[in-house]
Amino acid sequence: MLRSAANLFKDVVVISDVKDYELIKEEINNSDDVSYETRKRLAGKVFNLTSAYDAAISQSLLDEDFSRISKYFI
Repeated sequence: MLRSAANLFKDVVVISDVKDYELIKEEINNSDDVSYETRKRLAGKVFNLTSAYDAAISQSLLDEDFSRISKYFI
């Protein structure tokens, strides 16, 4: 869902880090909107997060010790 929302960043504000709530709150209070630049940066954070997550999963699947963690994926 995060990745899908990030694809729509022109129309959607996607937050993947609790630390960004204050920034969003300030922008909305100051201008009743969230800037394009902020939306774009937050979308970038989402893709960075999800790509790291995907890399961790793929590495776990390729790891020789997969049998140790396979119970979490099946």
